[in-house]
Amino acid sequence: MNPSAGLADLDYRPVERGAGLGERLRAVGRSPRLVIGGTVSVLTLAVPAVALVVMVARGHTEDGGLLFFLGLVAAGGLYAIADVLRQAGGPGGLERFAEVNGLRHLSGSVATHYRGSRFADGSHVVESAVRLDGDTLVEVGDLFPVTPLRMGESARVATAYLRVVVDGALPVGAADVARRVVDAVAEKELTALFGPVAVEVGWREVTVYGTRGLRPREKGRLRSALVLAERIGVAATDAADRSGPAARRTRSGISIPEPARKAAAGGRRLHPAVLVLGTLAALIVLPLLFAVVMSSLEPVTRGNGLVAAVVVGVMVAVVLAVVSRLVRLAHTHRRAGDGAGREAR
Repeated sequence: MNPSAGLADLDYRPVERGAGLGERLRAVGRSPRLVIGGTVSVLTLAVPAVALVVMVARGHTEDGGLLFFLGLVAAGGLYAIADVLRQAGGPGGLERFAEVNGLRHLSGSVATHYRGSRFADGSHVVESAVRLDGDTLVEVGDLFPVTPLRMGESARVATAYLRVVVDGALPVGAADVARRVVDAVAEKELTALFGPVAVEVGWREVTVYGTRGLRPREKGRLRSALVLAERIGVAATDAADRSGPAARRTRSGISIPEPARKAAAGGRRLHPAVLVLGTLAALIVLPLLFAVVMSSLEPVTRGNGLVAAVVVGVMVAVVLAVVSRLVRLAHTHRRAGDGAGREAR
């Protein structure tokens, strides 16, 4: 990598000034997670709001408690919609930043062809990121977990990652190489930016995971992240063996060839409209099934709090499983078509 590539001198105004409504909506459409969350939020607002309007229009205002409850739920839905748009601000601004500066923007992408373990095992996806291709690839963004939800689990958040891919093979001894490419100074700067970090070295790739989000709208954060990624790329390039085909050499001189990389996901992602319909179907079918189950079990659960608690617990577990499966399918399922070519790295 050429250190004078100018990452520090890019135009960061598009991301730091914040995304407009149109950019946020486009960002929602490109993120399966936000599409699903937005659908649930709109439904949470629309259903009680319609019921509230119908009750008032027909003069059924005597039940103040019910009116207050419907208004409270509708307000919660409105807040949830605002939160989805807020979350879309970072990806929306990041996409605009990539367009202005001639970089590539990634969003809602499964990346099992990456060497980083959190991507390769399918447990995380690229939430939103920018990439600079070249002899040394530099990528900075957020990843998001798509593993099954569990009861009592705290809210999930996107966390930052840095990724560089060099031309050549990094030597054996991942821990030693990690200390060489991410030295104490770089680690201190990364920790100040993203919280405690973990560094992985996998053949051509170096991946750094943070514990806080990228938050690209905050002045200077994206610039600092890209400059740090560039420095790590320079260090990794210096450490890589580029004398021949990608292979690691042991201290005894034995050459270990690079294992085959997983193929990048091909095809096209599900259209947002399909995700909306799937989410609505799940939200309608599940309550109906629960109603049937509770009705059939009423003779057993009546007067028996323990049985009722077990039934409700099972239902909650089913909801979590369905939501987890829906989010995972939204990211991993592909329709026939192009899409893998540009993801090869």
